[in-house]
Amino acid sequence: DGHEGEVVLVGGHMEEYLEVELNIVKANGLARADFGGRGKSDPFVEVYWNGECIHKTKVINDNLNPVWEDEKCIIPVHPDGTGGEMIMTVWDSDGPLTK
Repeated sequence: DGHEGEVVLVGGHMEEYLEVELNIVKANGLARADFGGRGKSDPFVEVYWNGECIHKTKVINDNLNPVWEDEKCIIPVHPDGTGGEMIMTVWDSDGPLTK
């Protein structure tokens, strides 16, 4: 019928969740992680929702200002915006980025 969603039974009450689409677009001014801070980085992003990794972007090689295309994930949230914690972490494919 064209409607999408999820209904969860919690403590005898019906609770509806909304699907929020998160689009990962770009990062700017990342730290140089390769060759002891003299080279560039090979960044990717991990998205965690309530402690679980729900998405990992592709690696963009040799770039301190990466742009990702078509990198998105769906996050279920309560209509009032509560119900979870999102953490996004940028990593170098050879190790963590630090700044």
